[in-house]
Amino acid sequence: MGKPDRPSLVTSVAVLQLVVGGLLLACGSCGLLAAVAGTSSATVTITTQGKSTTRVYDTREEMEKEAPGYKNFLVASSLAGVLLDLAMILAAVGLLTLAAWGWWLSLSWALLHLTYQIVALAYLWSVAIPAANRMVYAVPHDDDAVCSGLVNGNTFYHLFWMAFALGLSVFSIVFLGLLALPSARRAFKNDRTAENDEEEGEDTAGEETE
Repeated sequence: MGKPDRPSLVTSVAVLQLVVGGLLLACGSCGLLAAVAGTSSATVTITTQGKSTTRVYDTREEMEKEAPGYKNFLVASSLAGVLLDLAMILAAVGLLTLAAWGWWLSLSWALLHLTYQIVALAYLWSVAIPAANRMVYAVPHDDDAVCSGLVNGNTFYHLFWMAFALGLSVFSIVFLGLLALPSARRAFKNDRTAENDEEEGEDTAGEETE
């Protein structure tokens, strides 16, 4: 028994998963490499009471001082994001083939992804943003204003991250709603029914042969 025609809704959702998943995977992979490498330093010259000294300023090290465990959060968050992006792409393949596991994997991805973004938002709001704000007063002021630029950029980076996480949270909720629509559920229900019919047909054929 052949598979039913794939609804346009399922096709649209699967294509959206592939496109968004591919873009997120590319960005997430770069973010993971950057988080593991931990390169965010600059050499600055600071003048105090007429005496100049040169030091290396590292944004992440300064964030770690203000929020212990920050670097671990960056690595864990990046790794979890990459795994979720891979699951999203795999689920899209399942949707395109009208496999029941594709619908279940897509549903699981959306729920986990929403949870992941909520956790990230909570950490950014309660830990990272306050730490970035404290850095404005904690870091030294260098002659070329390099530190000030890095500190301000660090704050904007976390604000952008929050906006991005909020947008992806909304995307996950919309995605869940699309998967729950009757036309989407019906397509994969038919797939499971077809598999059961094939199994019953094989069992009947085996009994007749005996």
